[in-house]
Amino acid sequence: MLKTGITDRSYTNYYGVEEGLRRIASHGYYGVDCQLFVDTAQPYFELSEEDFLAYVENYKKNVHAAGLKIYQAHGPWRYPPKDSTPEEQAERMEKIKRSLRGTAALECKRFVYHPLMPFTTHDEDHERETWEINLPFLQEMADYAATLGITVCLENMPMPDFSLASTAKILEMVQAVDRPNFKVCLDTGHCAVMKEDLADCVRMLGGYLETLHIHDNDGRRDLHLLPYSKTLDFDAFAKALHEIGFQGVLSLESVFGIHLPKALREQEELLLSEKIRYMAKLASGEEVQK
Repeated sequence: MLKTGITDRSYTNYYGVEEGLRRIASHGYYGVDCQLFVDTAQPYFELSEEDFLAYVENYKKNVHAAGLKIYQAHGPWRYPPKDSTPEEQAERMEKIKRSLRGTAALECKRFVYHPLMPFTTHDEDHERETWEINLPFLQEMADYAATLGITVCLENMPMPDFSLASTAKILEMVQAVDRPNFKVCLDTGHCAVMKEDLADCVRMLGGYLETLHIHDNDGRRDLHLLPYSKTLDFDAFAKALHEIGFQGVLSLESVFGIHLPKALREQEELLLSEKIRYMAKLASGEEVQK
């Protein structure tokens, strides 16, 4: 059966780092999607390089102490976008390179990244400029990541008015970047918002598919719900993963409701772990009880 994972913050934001990671392991997950580098406004980004890497090493020790692996890490992301000037793009690249060094220190080999949005999420009449800004930026990122043994995974987005949002456009960009360590992270919830057929997206990506963000929504908003909650056909998705021979981790990006009573939370956590194991069996070609 394929391995399963989950974004660390689904647990650590509620329980704290040590207890959250311990619970992730106790619920049967193989690894985590590390979110340390998403928000570069965090104070540890202002630390010296030595102290920054020490902070990262401490997190890694906690993960390994829980018996987990760090399968993928998420790169810097800010909303609303702020990447319109060369100065802003240079600042972003500096933070990305520090995040990549942190990813290497975590002994993690996969780094998920969103495309730049220099004209915000509505870039009508600027599609060419969006492409021309992203291409050399992403090539520089991939080349730097290669020196650290890391594969960058470009993620599809949930923004119908952004020219690099769809899975097809992400694949086109990955092919244009043309680096062996530059692949795709397929976000299932983003496919739903873009009205894309999830299984078709998997088959379209084929060998370019490296990592996953698995969650559900209502087809309109990026809600990060538990799979099998709303609109997506996850059975067809899992079977398509089996068709293409996907061997990665089925990594969840679902979150739990902030008003979920503590007495019910563990039941929902266990339900989520059962859902992803069921999906992993399908994606491995195993028979499952319907």
